[in-house]
Amino acid sequence: MRLHPELGVNPRLIECTVCGREVNGIALLGLANHKATCLDCGVLIYGQRGHKCAACGGTNFGPRVQLAEREKILGVCDACEREREKLKTEVQMGGIYVQCAECGMHGVVKHDNPLCVDVRKACGPEYMESTVCGIYKACGLEFLCCSEHEGE
Repeated sequence: MRLHPELGVNPRLIECTVCGREVNGIALLGLANHKATCLDCGVLIYGQRGHKCAACGGTNFGPRVQLAEREKILGVCDACEREREKLKTEVQMGGIYVQCAECGMHGVVKHDNPLCVDVRKACGPEYMESTVCGIYKACGLEFLCCSEHEGE
């Protein structure tokens, strides 16, 4: 690691993008005191130069931006990652993702709910059939306003 001339190892706290709690551990950026967005998938990349995006393998990055003093690094905590995996598993069993554009609510409708069949049909035939392993393609539903999902 190359040290930053003023900040040394340049330690940064990591904050969960889902719940806002601090993630266990710290990021040591050293001289790599910048961030950029992968233009292929939208993931925020910290400290990389001329590498591939860890999320999608892309090499097309937006402009590098200097990190502000004491700016936290964004990540996902263990509890939120476990919840993401549970939701992903339910969708692979035939459930659907849901989110609200107005309030930010997000989650999954379980596979045994009749709404899942309707949404999967609307998404196309490839979303109706599972693979040989029994895994369904991910799909979902976005509500434009809270009144469309209140009471659900």
